[in-house]
Amino acid sequence: MTSSVLAPPAATTAPLPGNPLGFHAPEPEDIHWARPLLFAAERMGCELCFGNIYAWAPLYQSEIAQCGSFLLSRFEDVSDSAYCFPIGDGDVKAALALLREDAKQRSVPLKLSGITAEEVEKLEAALPGRFRFESARADADYIYRQEDLALLPGKRYHQKRNHVARFMREHSWEYREIRPEDLPECLEMVMGWEELNAERDPLGLEQELNALRRCFANFELFACRGGLLRVEGKIAAFTLGEAINPRVFCTHFEKAFSAMQGAYQMINREFAANTLGDFELINREEDIGSEGLRRAKLSYYPTILLEKYLAVEV
Repeated sequence: MTSSVLAPPAATTAPLPGNPLGFHAPEPEDIHWARPLLFAAERMGCELCFGNIYAWAPLYQSEIAQCGSFLLSRFEDVSDSAYCFPIGDGDVKAALALLREDAKQRSVPLKLSGITAEEVEKLEAALPGRFRFESARADADYIYRQEDLALLPGKRYHQKRNHVARFMREHSWEYREIRPEDLPECLEMVMGWEELNAERDPLGLEQELNALRRCFANFELFACRGGLLRVEGKIAAFTLGEAINPRVFCTHFEKAFSAMQGAYQMINREFAANTLGDFELINREEDIGSEGLRRAKLSYYPTILLEKYLAVEV
């Protein structure tokens, strides 16, 4: 019997057949009920940013549902249906039962993707021995202390400081936070960046551009924060993200013209130092299995490597 706290919310129209929980593609207005649940969870994973969920929803066919005090979500992961661990305060076992029933109705196995070690423990406590677990190293999040990215202290950041110093020495530059009126110019900069990098992964770059456009379109509603670097009056780098919760910020996008040595290190430092001082930690997301990204992210010495797992019901 389903706990009353997990009863699907009252709907103004009848639920669609086969979708009693009311799963739907996220809309910008969903942030008003979803973000309080995400903030209250006090987790650190990049999946727990509403802007991230919304921005990439078309690519992953993501859907969300509000069931009492829980946020439930499902998506397509490499052509397989998968769910996120239920987010909310209440009977986790009952929430998992809803996901199991939904998977059964859709004739797919119950898979929980991107779950943390803490969530593995909760899953085992609720349904012992029912799942097998696989490590997903490419999905692990790199989380840094804000002070480390802002100050680049000590010997281990010596090379980063050198890149910053060279950038400052060779360029007339200005940093400031992104305002809504800056977004068209930021988009123009990204399109110029993509022209220079199109051969790397044209489909992936197009998908990223679509996600960026969705964030830009809701910049104020999602309370996004960003920073830009101007060199000789033109945008040479910018970055953008949102809070996971009041303690942890998540950086979603970061672009710089790599021919301008030190631009990436500079926008990273300036953003942390001048815009993110009220956060303790900064999540710079995963490396998606790219060796180059992995080296770059490790070179900033994360204070937490948030490991993720795939859980499959057996």
